[in-house]
Amino acid sequence: MDTSEFPDLSDFVDLIATVAPVIAGALGGPLAGLATRAVAEALTGRPDAAIGEVAKVLAGAAPADLGALKTAEADFRMRMRELDIDLERVASTDRRSARLREMRLRDHAPAILATTVTLGFFGALVLVLHHGLQPQGGEAVLVMLGALATGWTAVLNYYFGSSAGSAAKNEMLERLTGKRS
Repeated sequence: MDTSEFPDLSDFVDLIATVAPVIAGALGGPLAGLATRAVAEALTGRPDAAIGEVAKVLAGAAPADLGALKTAEADFRMRMRELDIDLERVASTDRRSARLREMRLRDHAPAILATTVTLGFFGALVLVLHHGLQPQGGEAVLVMLGALATGWTAVLNYYFGSSAGSAAKNEMLERLTGKRS
């Protein structure tokens, strides 16, 4: 990855998460470098591709690109198993350390941010439902609403955990039954 710019795929996390949820989850944690390289290699053929190149491919992603991401997801999972890295434990430890920091410092910033995001999301949703989209700026409002929805999901995951336990249950059932749930 081009070291002159910090890897940031945040504009495309929802797209990546749809096809490669494990890689998308790793993008926001301590394994972000490995995940970013996996995405870059899948989409450009080079793990050190500039983030601008990766973003350009993601912006116009074709079915073949999504297939390459799906393959990268399987390879990433296998690589993590080979390295004996438990991705859920890494994510859990990351969340735990954030919560411990909040308690030790009596930091109210996460609660204030959570409240702001929640009020912003539902406030914007009520406004859109009540007044509809305006002819000018309507798309911008939808983008903002999508960003707030993503932020609200992060708030829920921070305070209540993610659906990783459910995903682990499904994976275990698949292994036991040989069927996808």
